[in-house]
Amino acid sequence: MDAILSPNVLLQILILTFGIYLLLSFLRTTRGSGLVGGVSLILIVGVYGMGLVAQTYELVEIEGIIAGLQALVFVIIAIIFQPELRRGIFILSESPLLTRFLRAHRKEVVAEVAAAVQTMAKKKQGALIAFERKTPLDAYIDGAVKLDSEVNRLLLDSIFQNGGTLHDGAVIIRGDRLVAAASLFPLTENVEISKSTGTRHRAALGLTEETDAVTITVSEETGIISICKRGSMERRIPQTDVEEILRERVGSDEAGSSGDDQAQERPPWFLRAISENLGQKFAALLLASLVFYGAYQSNTGNLNLDLYLVQVGTPIPAQAQGKALAVVLPQGHRLSPNPTGEEVTLSFSGPREKLTRLQELGLWQIEAHTPGAAEDSPGGRTALLLDLAGLTRNGVELEREVDVSWSEGAPPLMSEVFSSVTLQLDASMIEINGADLDERYEMDPTRIVFHPSHVPLTGPQTIIAQLGQGTTDEGPLLSGVHLGAGHESSQRLTTGLRTAWTEVGITLNVSRIEVEVPVRPVEVECRALDLVIGLQHLDPTYDPGTSGAREFEAPSKRAQVSIFTRGLVRGDPNSDDWVADRSAIVGFVKKHLRVFVDVDAIPPGSNRSRIQTLGLDDWRELLPLEAGRFAQACKGAAPGDLRIVFDEPEIQLVEIQEVPSNPAPPDKVPNSGEQ
Repeated sequence: MDAILSPNVLLQILILTFGIYLLLSFLRTTRGSGLVGGVSLILIVGVYGMGLVAQTYELVEIEGIIAGLQALVFVIIAIIFQPELRRGIFILSESPLLTRFLRAHRKEVVAEVAAAVQTMAKKKQGALIAFERKTPLDAYIDGAVKLDSEVNRLLLDSIFQNGGTLHDGAVIIRGDRLVAAASLFPLTENVEISKSTGTRHRAALGLTEETDAVTITVSEETGIISICKRGSMERRIPQTDVEEILRERVGSDEAGSSGDDQAQERPPWFLRAISENLGQKFAALLLASLVFYGAYQSNTGNLNLDLYLVQVGTPIPAQAQGKALAVVLPQGHRLSPNPTGEEVTLSFSGPREKLTRLQELGLWQIEAHTPGAAEDSPGGRTALLLDLAGLTRNGVELEREVDVSWSEGAPPLMSEVFSSVTLQLDASMIEINGADLDERYEMDPTRIVFHPSHVPLTGPQTIIAQLGQGTTDEGPLLSGVHLGAGHESSQRLTTGLRTAWTEVGITLNVSRIEVEVPVRPVEVECRALDLVIGLQHLDPTYDPGTSGAREFEAPSKRAQVSIFTRGLVRGDPNSDDWVADRSAIVGFVKKHLRVFVDVDAIPPGSNRSRIQTLGLDDWRELLPLEAGRFAQACKGAAPGDLRIVFDEPEIQLVEIQEVPSNPAPPDKVPNSGEQ
């Protein structure tokens, strides 16, 4: 129903009415006027009336006959009324309105004025021409010599001939007619213009200050062409550019509306067109409406289309290919529950040709709206309203002639507010089972690497917020992995979201996640060493013979250190190779490790210093030289490690006694009884 009341339909009926009215008007003045009633009756009753009955009662055969006759109606009319139509066209060609229109465009006003101005400029013949536009110039026409002639370059040239009776005034052009000469215009009162400006130019400028007219002036002394508009004067217009500039200043309507139109508020023919021949106009409107309705009904049909609901951005099931109705949701919403594959039926009505195209395969889309703002129900489910007005097929809206509705009511859809977050993966987000590793190896949790390292997640807003803040209690994010028995330097395994997360609506927006787990030999403790803490002077400028050099006694404490290795000791624990390698490493450390205090680093007035070690910085180079079997372990693709740990960390900061540099004489040393 909306389609038949659309502006497009009303415009078509109006055009039909106008055409039929013209046809009836022509026929009334001819011998064919007696046929008008008969033809109208045949059209209304014989063709369209029977067509409506056939369509109403589904008389398919009669409907087909009427459809064939409709195509011949206009041919029959043209044959019957051929003399009348020819006479009507002839009458139309003699219409005063048409002849006036053709005559107005036969002469180019601006071109004629430009040609006249160019001629007068070459002869230094003064001239002033005004183009009337929207503001009437009747006040200046009344006091001038009135004319009514076509605009002609020769006429303009003769008017402004030096010594002529009309030479000193101005010419006024209204529409395509020259209506006044010897007109006097007000002089400009602008004090900024040059004092040498002549009266003609002052008058040209004065008129444009008071009206919207455009004036063109030729100087009698210099032949210079000037154009004035809106109180502004353009001087020295090149003769070759006069026509182009003048056309630009006057505007597309060239000289505004005609004086006859401005002299009368409304043309008499307009009032007559409304009030005269009301019966004939009504008959034309009725006939046009019936003709259009019959054509509309004969071309209108209905179509039910079964489509499958899907959410935009989700995969389309195989059975829905080409017949999917994708729901476009508000920002941040997802359908909950997901109705993908659910069938709905849309009912269409409109022109049969356009309905046929709707049956072709394509992707349908419809926008869904929430009754309130999304923030009204964060994390909760919200009912959706489906807007058929925004229904599209392959991205194109339905044509206005096609109406659409739900065959069995709109499907009840619900949505949930979703959001996204990008998380940086770390070892706490996955469980790694290394039970099957060789007992000589272990995984290195500090060097676990994820590929990719950051993953985007989408899901219900409340859960996503917990994931982003790390406050969820749902356990690890990723599915656990199981390390194999091999002892390669690392194992690369594939993982993904745990089922517990997918069940609550969390989706992972990457195709796969791989975790690279480094595998390393377990650390072996060789044994503890009890070492003397020595004193060293590391300052290269130290000279023991220098007066005032500080000396200290050796610390009374000893340092206990433990030796730890990784990847250096071969074989199983307590095997011959294992015992031999441990002993060799202990001997190497005992030989090269030095534990000392740098006395040059002790601040003045203090006797505390930190223990330092020396001798093992180049152990990877020295150890293979003393024991060649360690060469591979020290320099291979995965070199071993050797570290020394103090058993008592507090021993690293020791207190030592400074030796006095100038001991007191014996007789000056106080005895135990002195205070």
